[in-house]
Formats: sequence, structure tokens, C-alpha cells
Amino acid sequence: MVMRIRAARDDRKVLAVQGGRDLSPGRHRAATTAWLRSAGIDQPLVDALYARLREPAAWIPYEDAHEVFGELVRRRIPIGLLSNTGWDLRPTLEHHGLGCAVSAVILSCEVGLEKPDPRIFRLACAALGTSPGSTLMVGDNPDTDGGAARAGMPALLLPPASRNDTSGGRRAVLGFDHDG
Repeated sequence: MVMRIRAARDDRKVLAVQGGRDLSPGRHRAATTAWLRSAGIDQPLVDALYARLREPAAWIPYEDAHEVFGELVRRRIPIGLLSNTGWDLRPTLEHHGLGCAVSAVILSCEVGLEKPDPRIFRLACAALGTSPGSTLMVGDNPDTDGGAARAGMPALLLPPASRNDTSGGRRAVLGFDHDG
């Protein structure tokens, strides 16, 4: 089944409904379930997989997330979550004990903009009360997270790594000059 799902990702009908997927919860659900159905998965399983995708316990923070967030909080550096997503990620942050460290949450499905649009990065800075030049965007997708540069923000693009690999560069955030 996993192979069918991966293969369906490149189907032109699936690709056609992915544009703007994260602009609203309804669009996200429609795009994701269309992808799963195109892989030949029956509707009850599609519904179960989509529900699981949204469960806070289904997401696992990087091993060093608490350490890095804790140090940023200790230094009084505001942390924001900016995500292209179709559902509220706040319960996931709370579930993993990270919610209290995050000062602002900007979700594409709530603001009607998706990365790499520079306006969503500027919204994040405004929510944090920071200037783009003194705000570091940390991400792992050069296509979307690289849009921070167009908003005047430095960006740290992390290499793909396993969840237990703490050498992926997340600690480099601690060396950034947040005072600009």
C-alpha cells in the first residue's frame, strides 16, 4: 500500500488538486484524500488515515527540540511556528510539551497564504514583534522555506535527517545573532 501511495503522489490528477492545498482545512482534506483514493485505498481507510495524520501523537518532535526551545526561551528569544498545513498544530505543540515555548503560531490554513509567499513570513514577524532581518527562519524545504529570503529574513535550511539525528543543524539556531 505504501508503494501505491508514493506512486500516486506523481499522478497528474493528484498533482492538479495539490495547488493551494494548505489554504484551508477543506482544501487540505480534499487534496489529501484525493491522493489516497487515487492509490486505490477505500474510503473508510482514507478517512482513518486522514484522521491519524491530524492526531498530535502521530507527530514526533526532533530529539533536541526541547533543548533548543528551552535555551531560546531562557534567552528570551521569541519562537514562532509558521507552517503550510490544513489543520491547527497548537494541540500537537501542547501534546509534546512545546506549546508554552511558542510565542506565535501562523498557519497557512488560518491566514490564507502559503510559503513561499513573502507576506506569510512578514505576518510571522509581525506576530512575534520582530523585524525580518533579526528573525531566523528555520526550515527543511528549500522550495517553501526559502521564501523567507524574499521577505528579508535569513534562513537556515536543515538537511533531511532522521528524527534521532541531532547533528542536523538545529543547534545552529542558538548561534544566530537574534539582535540583528
